[in-house]
Amino acid sequence: MECAMIRAIPVGNALLVLLLFCQEGFCWSQQGASREYGRSLSALQVTPNFIPARYKSIILGKSVQGDVIKAFGKPLGDGLGTDGWRYLRYKDIWLTPGEVQFSVNPKSGIVESMSVYPTNKEIRLVQSLLGSEFVITRWSMLASDDDGDGGIPHRHPQGEYRMMEYPRLGVVVKLDGDRVRSVEYLSFPFGSNEVPSNNRHRK
Repeated sequence: MECAMIRAIPVGNALLVLLLFCQEGFCWSQQGASREYGRSLSALQVTPNFIPARYKSIILGKSVQGDVIKAFGKPLGDGLGTDGWRYLRYKDIWLTPGEVQFSVNPKSGIVESMSVYPTNKEIRLVQSLLGSEFVITRWSMLASDDDGDGGIPHRHPQGEYRMMEYPRLGVVVKLDGDRVRSVEYLSFPFGSNEVPSNNRHRK
């Protein structure tokens, strides 16, 4: 079963999100949610209004590994993933119980993202915690030319993946049908608004 992990790579002066597929972790479901939730925001509002995420004292894209340990103590797990990035694993430090994982750039030591896997996966619970200023978006995946085991997500009206985006919070919520798969705190806008050139759709 293919599973997904977020990673950012520098492209010029920006960061591009790759979705890495691995054996362990949490999978994206291709089943769409049966109901729409939240305010209907224009998709054009998402990236321009993006603000890097912050959780308590941790500012994604600025805070370093030591800041995370200072804020939350020694992690339950600390190691390098198959992609070479460092991952710090915690439990029950978010707004509701569940596992939390910080992704740390191995070169700079900067914390680029925080992934939350809540025990209670009800969409309305996450909405009550994060608010109603979100938009439901669809995404398709393009195969990455660099390593073959990842993909570049881009917006597509008939995309197979569906997400809730909170651009003013720097947060995206991966959906699995009517359930939440994970909540992602990001230092960069997720994916691309356009289809990247010289790439192909994943099959």
